[in-house]
Amino acid sequence: HGVTHQLVPVPLSPWQTAFVVIVITAMPILGAILSFTRRQLLGAWLVFWSMFASAIFGLVYHFIVVSVDNVWCVPEGPMRMQFIISAVVVGLSEVFGAYCGWRAVRQLQRDGKYA
Repeated sequence: HGVTHQLVPVPLSPWQTAFVVIVITAMPILGAILSFTRRQLLGAWLVFWSMFASAIFGLVYHFIVVSVDNVWCVPEGPMRMQFIISAVVVGLSEVFGAYCGWRAVRQLQRDGKYA
């Protein structure tokens, strides 16, 4: 989806870029790494909250706020459909990631892993 942002073009503001780098990219990776340590619960929480926040961010900017980032406002062009499809696929993957994170949190809590 990031490539279609550049090709359409749909630029991100500096704070949106920071959000993408930190919340959408780094936090789930850190959460996954922590899942292989004794800090599994913290890792699961990181995955859940980062994917939940990512899904909300995507919902708001791709489908609610009227801007060039909204799938219905993307200008006509060869990359328009790819932008729309990738926005939907990314959104679905973020919802699925949040669900998986939540399931991991619940399972670890049931197993008594609070570290």
